Amino acid sequence: MATPSLNLAAYGIVPEDWTYADSCTDLASVYEELRRIDRLDQVVSQYLPPSLGAERETEVRWTSAGSWQYFSLASEVIRRHAAECIGRQREALRSRAVFLSRGQTRDVRLTDLSVELLVLIISNFRCSVVLKDITGMSIARNFPESNRQAVQSLRLVSRLFNSLASPLLCPIIRLSLDQKSLDHVQNISSNPLLASGVRSIRIGLAYRPTVLARSFDRWLEHHNDGSSIIFMSSSLARAASAVERSQGFGDEAMEAYARNIRQHSSRARPDGLDKTLDEEQVSRYEELLRKCYEGYSRAYEVQAQLLSERSFIGAVARLAAQASHPILLELFDTFESELGGPIRGGTDDQTIFRSELIMSTYYTASPVHCSQEQYVEDDEQQHQAVGIISDLPIAIHQAGGVVNAFQLSYALLAHPLSAMADLPSRDWEGVNAAFQQLKVLNMPRIQVHRRQEPSSLSKTQKKTLDDYFSALLSSQHLEEVIIDGTPYTTGWADIPATTWSSLGRLLGGISWPQIKSFKLSGISMTQTQMEGLFQDWRVGAGSKWWMSCEQR
Repeated sequence: MATPSLNLAAYGIVPEDWTYADSCTDLASVYEELRRIDRLDQVVSQYLPPSLGAERETEVRWTSAGSWQYFSLASEVIRRHAAECIGRQREALRSRAVFLSRGQTRDVRLTDLSVELLVLIISNFRCSVVLKDITGMSIARNFPESNRQAVQSLRLVSRLFNSLASPLLCPIIRLSLDQKSLDHVQNISSNPLLASGVRSIRIGLAYRPTVLARSFDRWLEHHNDGSSIIFMSSSLARAASAVERSQGFGDEAMEAYARNIRQHSSRARPDGLDKTLDEEQVSRYEELLRKCYEGYSRAYEVQAQLLSERSFIGAVARLAAQASHPILLELFDTFESELGGPIRGGTDDQTIFRSELIMSTYYTASPVHCSQEQYVEDDEQQHQAVGIISDLPIAIHQAGGVVNAFQLSYALLAHPLSAMADLPSRDWEGVNAAFQQLKVLNMPRIQVHRRQEPSSLSKTQKKTLDDYFSALLSSQHLEEVIIDGTPYTTGWADIPATTWSSLGRLLGGISWPQIKSFKLSGISMTQTQMEGLFQDWRVGAGSKWWMSCEQR
């Protein structure tokens, strides 16, 4: 029996003659050497196979010469030795290939990622519009400024990034009944990418009364409180004060000079006017107020045109229809403005006049709540503003948009209800159709009377209320509902709970198969109505129910 030689050279394996890996100067030579090593590995596998078992002392192998030879178990030692040599050379060559290719490969950039990964990354900057667990006044979050800036920067990277980031830029639209808001809506609508990302539209229904636009005296009377705040905070009041500086400026002194400036502004200058006032600055203050009044009158005309021509409603409806998701619609009896209130003067002289532009902007806007009784006077402007409560959802539905979350606050008071009733017959079927996809309904503090006894609501007002809420509550997709009639506490007495005799009937005949959370408070109901409220309702597991009502 012939014993195979332990010399690997007999099998063409001579490690001493192999090319040294570090001597390869390019990838081509490295790959050529790797291919040669692979061929040697095949030779080892063919002619020096693993042992067939410890119980076998020999194995039979067919050689290239076509003859049978017998190999002892020493062939296993040769195979292992050859495999180790080949493995070391292969690893050395691979390391050399990595070293040579390092300068030719580039780092993976954000632009190299797939669209799916880019969507996941960019979506981290999305502004979340909260539609669940409603507990507060507003259910739309503010867009963090850092996220907004990041989205704006991403839009500038490439066309692909612009298409992915632009829908995240304007998720929440805050509007008022003015030309600036209309322009804002039209600008967003002109960019389909921006419009597709709209998730929430919030509108302040505050309007500009006709009586204030027609009379400077009434307008000035409306702003008495704001005027005194500005004047008392300005350096003009401090300079005119007769109080010793060492004693500071008390409330009485400030109030006295506030009255003086109002008297000057209304040109009702009584005898014995405090001569310490600077007449020139008072005249400038009066001139500034008149300019503000002229601005208010112009703003009134613009608002009247927006409402009468329905251009505002049409623009908002088209924007909602362009959104790629159902929207959250919020209607408030407020004025959505970046100006939080009257601008207070600073410590340096003439601050109030240096802030003339800001002050003028505030006074020019000066809308009032739809619920302010003293300016109703059968005001068509108010009627049209309140009409948005029903007309806008209809317009959105007709334009192809979907409202799946709705919040209405401070609007359904006695006078707005009357205003809606005085308008031509409302399209309640249209309102019903507009809210059929509604999932979330939040109506906080929806008092139906203001300093009035419940009996003062007319039959027309009650019917208007019933028709409107019947439409709101008709959706079979409602999951979360909040109806809060909790009254306010005034300086004189508590307003009684809202008496809504038909609410039990309205709710009792409704089936909400998907309801998850229901809150009812501040409503006066009979025991029979309370019992019938849940008679036909199917309460699923995990549903949350909360009621706080007065029993009549």
